[in-house]
Amino acid sequence: MLNPHFVIPLIVTPTITFFLGYLLTLVGILPRLTGIGAPLGTPIIIQGFMIGGWKIALYQVVATVISYFMYLPFFKQADKEAASEEQENITGNAEELGV
Repeated sequence: MLNPHFVIPLIVTPTITFFLGYLLTLVGILPRLTGIGAPLGTPIIIQGFMIGGWKIALYQVVATVISYFMYLPFFKQADKEAASEEQENITGNAEELGV
């Protein structure tokens, strides 16, 4: 893992979306998949329609939204750290130039 900021969502997000999909399949909300996949590179919503119909496509949208909100606080923290580092570099360069 080259970026330790994102190791937690990298592990937790797929685990949550997998178990949610598994639970929804056990309950009967999502259909069981046949094992036939879509061609590599197919966009997720189109892929959902191809492999399992509209319910799978809708679940892919829901999983994407869940993933977005799982990663969001980590991206905000990384952005805050990068902004403060950039501000320190700007301040340091200005002091070196005597501005």
